[in-house]
Amino acid sequence: MSSDTFPTTTFTLLGLLVVLPVVAWSNRRDRIGRGPSSIRLLFAAYVVVLIGLLFTPFPLPPWTRLPAANLDGYRPWPFPWVNIVPFETIGVALRFGLDGQQGRVLVGNVLAFVPFGVFLPIIWPRWRSLPAVVGAGLAISLALETVQLGLSVLVGAPYRVADVDDIIINVLGVALGYGLYRLVSLLLPRDPTVQPAS
Repeated sequence: MSSDTFPTTTFTLLGLLVVLPVVAWSNRRDRIGRGPSSIRLLFAAYVVVLIGLLFTPFPLPPWTRLPAANLDGYRPWPFPWVNIVPFETIGVALRFGLDGQQGRVLVGNVLAFVPFGVFLPIIWPRWRSLPAVVGAGLAISLALETVQLGLSVLVGAPYRVADVDDIIINVLGVALGYGLYRLVSLLLPRDPTVQPAS
């Protein structure tokens, strides 16, 4: 595998420079108000940062598949590219707590998906129920883990592990975000609704 990588900071900056002007143009075209426009821009920035954190730093070609001998410490297929045992990673993280890297990563993964649960029902009012938001979170998480698996197989090394526990944690974060949205919407005089996205 190549030792050169495409860094997270570069990806994030380039992504923001490309995506935010497109979203701003779309808001102007659709005559979206200042408040809803700002929320859409924040959501777009969040998505760019999230993708950057999930997929970078990314190893640049040429890729050299790791020899089987280098994977001796791992379990057989589908490991090390996939963890299909529910709560295995979560259990390890809970045992270490916040003092260990696993525990901090666990909390970070939950927090990373909280904004998704907040933004989704604000920007798209048809996604206002908990089942709809959780279902969307589940679909997005499955897609992200599948892409991580595909990229690892492409690179020839498990640079990212597709983990069923990541899906569980991501969906938990989305559900917490939805709960936060509902709490705020109850405290505000009216629902913080953004004009439905086209």
